[in-house]
Amino acid sequence: MLELRGTGRAYGALKAVDDVDLTVHAGARHALIGPNGAGKSTLLHLAAGNLRPTAGRVLLAGRDVTRHGPARRARLGVGRTFQTPALIGSADCLTNVALAAWPAQTFRARWLRRDHAPHLARLDALGLADDAATPAAALSHGRRRLLELAVALAASPRLLLLDEPAAGLTDDDVGLLLTALGTIGAEVAVLLVEHHQELVRAFAGTVTVLHQGAVVTTGTPAEVAADPRVREIYQGALGAA
Repeated sequence: MLELRGTGRAYGALKAVDDVDLTVHAGARHALIGPNGAGKSTLLHLAAGNLRPTAGRVLLAGRDVTRHGPARRARLGVGRTFQTPALIGSADCLTNVALAAWPAQTFRARWLRRDHAPHLARLDALGLADDAATPAAALSHGRRRLLELAVALAASPRLLLLDEPAAGLTDDDVGLLLTALGTIGAEVAVLLVEHHQELVRAFAGTVTVLHQGAVVTTGTPAEVAADPRVREIYQGALGAA
């Protein structure tokens, strides 16, 4: 579904992402981890089209989208969330989801309440049915995270990019998030950037470790956890902190 081939992003002499090869298969649950400053969010921006690579290529389902911006990639089936939820705070939850789904609607000229049944069902699946009429700005941080996930899924993406969805969540909210992630259909590939290791182990089938902009290893969560290079990287990051 997603291929990065020799992909890099440099700022002068600084290589934020350095010659990365990464493949996310159709329907995959793929996590991208690494210490702060490893280049994870930059790589996600490259995949989404918010940044253009200074080297290499980005392919979506075999199609070269390297020069496509985020809007065009969204139309090709890329959805994403951000580290800080990007929502319309003054609009209620239902409207946020309906607006996100609008470009994919067959009859975009209509805005009828009865057409919102699928959006209400999506909110219900994420435990947000009671908040359908609540402004997004009035939600707790954890529920805004869940709403952003509903918004990202509203346009039926083929590839979903999640940037630290568990950041700032309580343990209870992380449990809700994990349940919500479990509702994502197998037809959607997910690339998850996350520091919350328990969530990564519970959700991801494949993990890629990034350090100083480069891929260290890719494998199952157990394989990655047992890799001495990964342990050394994280111990070094803790020592530096």
